[in-house]
Amino acid sequence: MKKIIFALVTLCMAGSTQATAPVPEKIQHNFVEQFPQASDMVWTDQQNGLYEVDFNYNKQHYAALLDKEGTMVHAGITLTWFEFPASVRQSIAKSYEGFNMKLMIKQNDHYVAEFSHQGSNYMVVLDNTGKVVVSSKE
Repeated sequence: MKKIIFALVTLCMAGSTQATAPVPEKIQHNFVEQFPQASDMVWTDQQNGLYEVDFNYNKQHYAALLDKEGTMVHAGITLTWFEFPASVRQSIAKSYEGFNMKLMIKQNDHYVAEFSHQGSNYMVVLDNTGKVVVSSKE
């Protein structure tokens, strides 16, 4: 499990976004098959060969990553800071005082936080107790 999460974090941190290239039809089709009722989709082409889509589904906001073949790499519910469990918020605030939160996602029983701290970008995966499972710095 840690290897899968680490691979996800590495892929997410590897590329910056580009909004210029259209998303291939195959990728869009595969996404719609998995989330047929998705709405308000916003696609972003990643330099690392992944496509990110932000969307609404079942009255919640999601973020997902798909590879160039259209395979879902990651999907999770986006959260606000106060929707994170207190233990997760405390862990981040204690370890990264003065951070600037960019993205927060709940994926199954883990929480993914993407933020900047002292000029660096971080992606941290925490369990529901606030324990850091994986941390990546860009």
